[in-house]
Amino acid sequence: MVIPLLEDKAPIEEFDELATVPGLDVFFVGPTDLAISLGVLGATFDDPILDAALDKVIGASRRHGKYVMTMIGNCLDPDYGRAVARRGVQLIVLGTDGHLFLDACRRMNVVKDAKREA
Repeated sequence: MVIPLLEDKAPIEEFDELATVPGLDVFFVGPTDLAISLGVLGATFDDPILDAALDKVIGASRRHGKYVMTMIGNCLDPDYGRAVARRGVQLIVLGTDGHLFLDACRRMNVVKDAKREA
């Protein structure tokens, strides 16, 4: 399975055409890099510019029988996740390898500090 990453404004602008490509059934909207490309501060779909980009991808994906995926690791609020899903995003990633690594480092520090105090 091929899942293109939509992290730049160019594929968003031409997304209706991109959504017709056979074999591309899922499209991943990368909010952080896309926000940078669109000149948006922050990477949540609360921003009207990023919001419009996501709406464009969702609309074209629905018309062409495709799926939309995104990450909400930058805003792990359950209400935000539900709102993104209600909009039509079928696949939601909760974090990245960087998030997992950072969490593991924090846990190791807790253990290290506990041993030091013992």
